Amino acid sequence: MLAEQLEKRHLLAGDIFLSSGFVYEKLPLDSPVGELAAVNPDGTAPYTFELVAGEGGEDNANFRVDSEQLVTAATLDDEVQSVYSVRVRATDSLGEFTEKAFQIDVLDTDGEYHDVIGTSANEIFTAQYVGSGTNEWLVRRGGSTVFNGELDTPTTKLRILATSGTDTLSIIGSSGDDTFIVDGQTTEVNGFAVIGQSVETRQILAGNGNDTLIGPDTNNLWTIDDRNDGTLNTTTSFYDVESLVGGSADDTFQFTGGSSDYIQGTLDTGEGWDTLDYSQFFASHSVYVSWAQNRATGVGTSSYTGIAGAATNFEAVVGSGDNGYQRLEGPDSVNQWTITGENTGNINSGQYSFTNIARLEGGPQADVFRVESDASITGSVSGSINDDRIELEDRGVPLDVNVSNRNVAGVLGSFYAGELLIEGEQDNHLIGGTSTVTLNLQSDGTVIANNVHYSAGFDEFVGGSGTASLHAPDLSTDWYITGDDTGHVLFDGQRFDFTAVERLYGSDTADSFTVDVGGNWSGQLHAQGGGDTFRLLDGIVGRTDGGEGDDVFNLFGG
Repeated sequence: MLAEQLEKRHLLAGDIFLSSGFVYEKLPLDSPVGELAAVNPDGTAPYTFELVAGEGGEDNANFRVDSEQLVTAATLDDEVQSVYSVRVRATDSLGEFTEKAFQIDVLDTDGEYHDVIGTSANEIFTAQYVGSGTNEWLVRRGGSTVFNGELDTPTTKLRILATSGTDTLSIIGSSGDDTFIVDGQTTEVNGFAVIGQSVETRQILAGNGNDTLIGPDTNNLWTIDDRNDGTLNTTTSFYDVESLVGGSADDTFQFTGGSSDYIQGTLDTGEGWDTLDYSQFFASHSVYVSWAQNRATGVGTSSYTGIAGAATNFEAVVGSGDNGYQRLEGPDSVNQWTITGENTGNINSGQYSFTNIARLEGGPQADVFRVESDASITGSVSGSINDDRIELEDRGVPLDVNVSNRNVAGVLGSFYAGELLIEGEQDNHLIGGTSTVTLNLQSDGTVIANNVHYSAGFDEFVGGSGTASLHAPDLSTDWYITGDDTGHVLFDGQRFDFTAVERLYGSDTADSFTVDVGGNWSGQLHAQGGGDTFRLLDGIVGRTDGGEGDDVFNLFGG
């Protein structure tokens, strides 16, 4: 009972409640307006209700009380009067009473409508489109057929006029391909309209065929939580809909299940700033979104890669954070990526954005990935061609860049690009790892290692447990071993330091290798071509190889 529900909500004592404050015009006599209830902790149920004269009771004659319902006692017309006022008295079993005035709005029903009127109960209406290019409907209320046939004209709108209670409208498609367009209370099915007025819940049951649902031109939240099933703005549920189209405003499409929860057709997010949201997607299921290929997980197939060309017009992608199963490919253009936070950033000055996506991939053309000083990618940044570049802003502290595993601790979980540079004047280090790595010094002092060009911000390499080889540029070089497996090389005004490198390789021109006092080299020195000089002032060298050309070995020491 409504009175019991109201008491549970602790409403004010001595009050009267009417479940609805409106009624449609031109309804027959005794049409329900709403249910009456009273709450008074000092009173004794049951209550009786009646209309009484007094302030706010000017229009009592147009209504009457039927038990606990307020019903119409006249045919109302909003063009004659659109607002009515009644005064209701509630009397308890001991004769105590309270009074309250209510305003009743009369709603317009003029126009080309075919109306189906609800009752005061909680009701389920079904409107099934049964035409084939014609305005034909089968309408049921509470399981009973109330209309079956063709409406008066092709433009006549089927209107469900719900009253009090909690009501649901189920709109059922045909056995063929249907297009549903939602706009406020109106839903078009293949161009013919059904209106659910004052209906709390709407369901779209598309059925067989390849069906499409088009959203309203408002900001919309869609969910896809099963195969071809989901919700639109929480109050509309859809079933067996293969394709979705967003409106002209901002649409968010949230995928809340796993790889088996998808739409089989296409997704056109429409105009506005539109988002694909995988923040609620199963963490163990892979996600792949590509602007270059217009594809996205959850669209077109159960495969996590989606179908190429099936997902279009979206601007933003949201993931679930530090999840290596979610990756994003950029658009097919020359792109400037800006990473502004952890796994978060934008592309081309805000043309696209991504949030909580841990794996980034460049598009088919040249990409630049710029990582701001307080930003990071915990997964990976991968360029697709050699022209791609990663730029790290100065962080105020030196960074260690692992050239074997291609990662930067605290900044990039892993990376691959044609070029990587670090801005600023910090003493950043290239470091080795557990695998074999070869470093090739360039004439400008930069380094190529493991197919990546380290173009700025580095002047030292520290080897790891794997075997490391350091090759000179094609210039005359001077190598100095100054400590235990530690030294530096000079060439053309450049200096590069190294530690724990197993093999040093000179150029094909004249090189010099000097083991200074206090220096020891347990690895190998390879002079390559040219006339080279080896000077051992102290210490030991594991192996020397003069290579081609006339070489000079000078041994010193005590």
